[in-house]
Amino acid sequence: MGSLHPDNWLARTLLTMGLLFFFLLYGNYQNTVQLLVGGLFILCSVICIGGLLEHEKWVFPLEMLRLFLLLLFIAITFFSGTACPLSNHHNSVALL
Repeated sequence: MGSLHPDNWLARTLLTMGLLFFFLLYGNYQNTVQLLVGGLFILCSVICIGGLLEHEKWVFPLEMLRLFLLLLFIAITFFSGTACPLSNHHNSVALL
């Protein structure tokens, strides 16, 4: 069973739903580029899951685009000068 086999559609769907939850929860803390790349990743994931279930031939190039978008989002979020949404400390409230 390869990584593009339709048997792992459940894992792909759960990953996409988890990332969608992340984007919705921390969308206010992300910049426009992060939201654009993340939204494109989710859109590609949904289309790719449908193509996998229908055994389409165009799924492999779309899967490579999906992987590129995921790596680009990780690079933009954690390895560039932009602030990580999980480490945004300026909104924290000090306890008195």
